[in-house]
Amino acid sequence: MSDSSTQATPPPILSQEFALPRALSINRVKHPKRGGQNLSARYSRLERTLRGKEAYNQRVEEAEKDAQIARADERASERVADLGGDPTRTGGGQPSLSPEAIARLESRVDERGARRTFMGFTIPEEPKPPEPDECCMSGCAICVYDLYNESLDSYNRALASIRGALAARHVPESTWPPELRTSPAAAEKPVPKPDVARSAFEELEARLRKKHEEEEGPGGSTQTGFGEALAGQ
Repeated sequence: MSDSSTQATPPPILSQEFALPRALSINRVKHPKRGGQNLSARYSRLERTLRGKEAYNQRVEEAEKDAQIARADERASERVADLGGDPTRTGGGQPSLSPEAIARLESRVDERGARRTFMGFTIPEEPKPPEPDECCMSGCAICVYDLYNESLDSYNRALASIRGALAARHVPESTWPPELRTSPAAAEKPVPKPDVARSAFEELEARLRKKHEEEEGPGGSTQTGFGEALAGQ
C-alpha cells in the first residue's frame, strides 16, 4: 500500500471571497453588538404597540360582555321552553306562557329554597320590617328603622333594574312575578321612624289617665295602689 493512501485528506481551503463574510458572521454571533436606531421611529413603534394593546383589550371586554348576554339569552330561552312557552317568539313577538307555566315560574326556588329566579334573574327577598321590641325607643344614632329603610331602598332599586331588563327583552308583564309587576301598591314609602319623645309622652299620659280613673273609682285605696304600681314601672 502506498504512503499517499494512508495520509488523511486535508480540508479544502475556502476561497477569499467566502472566508471573510463567514468570519464576520461568526464574529457577530460570538460578540453581539447593538447598533444605533432612530428614536423617533422607536417612539412611533411603541405608540402603535400600546394603542393596539388597548384596542385589543377593549375588543376582549366587548366580546366577554356579548358572550355573557348570549348566555343569559340562551338560559332565558331554555327556561321558556322548559315552562311550555315558545322561545322563538322574541323581538317584535312575545314569548307565550301557559297559566300553569306561570304558576310554576312564580313558585320557582333554588336548591336551597331561599331565592326565586325569573328568566335568569334572581328576585331579591323583601326585607322584613323590625318588630316593636327591636327598637329601644332611645333615639339611637343607628336605628333599626334606618337600617330597614336602607334595605328597602336597595330592594326597590334591584326590582327596578330587573323590570328594565325584562322590558328590554319584551317579556309580557302579565308573566312577571307579583313583586315585579308595576302597580300603585308597589310604590311603597319607607316606614317613617317613630318619634321617640312623642311616644314616651303618650305612654306617660296614658298611665297618668289610668291612675286618675282608678283613684276615682270604687275601692280607691286598692285601685290607687295598683295605679301607683303601674306608674312606678
